[in-house]
Amino acid sequence: MKAGYKFLIIMIILLMVNFLVVIIISDNGLKELYSLKQQKKIIMAKNLKLLQNNQVLYHTIDRLKNDFEYIESIARRDLGMVSRGEVIFKIKENPGTKTK
Repeated sequence: MKAGYKFLIIMIILLMVNFLVVIIISDNGLKELYSLKQQKKIIMAKNLKLLQNNQVLYHTIDRLKNDFEYIESIARRDLGMVSRGEVIFKIKENPGTKTK
């Protein structure tokens, strides 16, 4: 083998090693690629959770628009409303009585 040919092969090998080091260590290297993949997984999981939450909200909106019994239950639970003809009993507690 000629000396020039050996020198060329050594230079090519050194150049390839240099490229490999740059790819692994540089700012846009494998480390950042791994980081971006992890961020993508987190974002995809958040996206899925938001989609599920949206489905629940769409279902609730549909029930509020179309289901009278659901509207009535919300009015009773959250607003304390009663139907016509219903009687409410309020019980007064004695000041000396302790409740648990």
